[in-house]
Amino acid sequence: MPTRAEWQQLAEDRILDAKAHLDPDIKTDRDVDAAANPALLKNWQRLADWSEASRYEQKSQAEAERLFEAVTDPKDGVMQWIRCRW
Repeated sequence: MPTRAEWQQLAEDRILDAKAHLDPDIKTDRDVDAAANPALLKNWQRLADWSEASRYEQKSQAEAERLFEAVTDPKDGVMQWIRCRW
């Protein structure tokens, strides 16, 4: 049975694998799209300080809801933007 540390390392490895497969121009695309869409820019900014380690930090209800909305907004959410480009 894998330990928690082994699961954590596996997750970090998968994140690195996913980042390696991203289009190298995706940051440029994001910057252009965010400059043209203030709501998308605001959602990216809300997630700027997020990291895998920060997901274990205690958040207030309001902060958690803002993060969730920044990711899941059907029109201007970060996940919607990523899905259109992946």
